[in-house]
Amino acid sequence: MQCDFVVSQYAPHPKKTTPVLTLRDQASMNWFIHHQHYDCSLFVWISQAWLKQPQKFSLPRYQVFVEFRDSNRCCRYHEFTFSKLEEALQFIHGPLAHRRLINISPHMTRLYPVKKDN
Repeated sequence: MQCDFVVSQYAPHPKKTTPVLTLRDQASMNWFIHHQHYDCSLFVWISQAWLKQPQKFSLPRYQVFVEFRDSNRCCRYHEFTFSKLEEALQFIHGPLAHRRLINISPHMTRLYPVKKDN
């Protein structure tokens, strides 16, 4: 089985019109979102990856990570991938608060909230 796409941190630079998140931008792009159904706070952040295409420019992908606790108090993550930064931000500030998350324990997430590293 051959893979047409490879994600690599060493991918060629994108076209100049493509927005690029610096490490500083990524470090500041995190939030606490209150989930409407589970009634608990979720820690959310954005990361940028590159989708390397053969004989073409690399394409940016924006990954939204959602962190919460499971029933054993362990941290769990959900990842959502978007092709545009604007789509990722709209998702965070809209549908994410209503999205079903597998393995979440709202009780444990409320008792032991996920804290941001300082």
